[in-house]
Amino acid sequence: ELSGSGTIYYTLDGQKPDESCAVYTEPIHLMQTTVVRAYAVEDGAIPSRVATYNYFINEYHTLPIIAFSADDYGAWYTHYHSGNRFGEYEGTAAFYQGKEEVFNLDCGLRLKGFSAVMDEMKKNFGFYFRGKYGDGNLENCDLFGTGITEHSSLLIRAGQDHHEALIRNEVLQELCLEATDAVPAQHNVFCVVYMNGRYMGIYSLKENMNEHFFADEYGVSPESVTTLRLRSDVEACEELQDVIHFCTRNDMSDPALYAQFCEMFDINNFIDFILL
Repeated sequence: ELSGSGTIYYTLDGQKPDESCAVYTEPIHLMQTTVVRAYAVEDGAIPSRVATYNYFINEYHTLPIIAFSADDYGAWYTHYHSGNRFGEYEGTAAFYQGKEEVFNLDCGLRLKGFSAVMDEMKKNFGFYFRGKYGDGNLENCDLFGTGITEHSSLLIRAGQDHHEALIRNEVLQELCLEATDAVPAQHNVFCVVYMNGRYMGIYSLKENMNEHFFADEYGVSPESVTTLRLRSDVEACEELQDVIHFCTRNDMSDPALYAQFCEMFDINNFIDFILL
């Protein structure tokens, strides 16, 4: 049952409602898993924000649930099958543990990964919590038991090795977290994913390895972090090139020169990374 001032418009497919949608006049009877989205319009007042309610009926999941809905499902569906990872679409994301709703927040939706976007079976997603969607960062949610309670974005990873174990990435990251504190690795929580009310399968909810991730890991500001994701970025970074040139142009068997190099470069981090 919905309540609000003025006229309430709603949808049952996860899309953002407008004044062309069904008008709420009596309680809605749901017989299957459904996402209800509604907003109220009143003369002389600004329309309300859209409220999103996820109902899971006759579903017996033992894993947590991620439910996200694209405001314009048609545009998102076309993008999903386009093989193009660029572009951000408005929507909402919610996370449930048992019967508890941990968060329900408007966000931007993106496809993630390079080759992963070409996979027809399951794709990776990113949720981006921005002020332009109304709320800003996700707050007061220690999703991974790390003590970090604020998130600017989250990653939903599908596991692209469909003919292998599907969980190799997550297993190796868990081993990394147990083995060393020198190499940052993403924490993860396996969960069931629904998209606009449709069951999508089992995915891994993960920290997004961006500037905020490394800032939290090392206790610095996000503005002080630079991430180099492409070969061209690495080649263009003068500071990193200076370190590489120092190493390759000097005798690293000289203890004094090697010690100088270690002051410039986190060698223990690099050794553990190579071993892992």
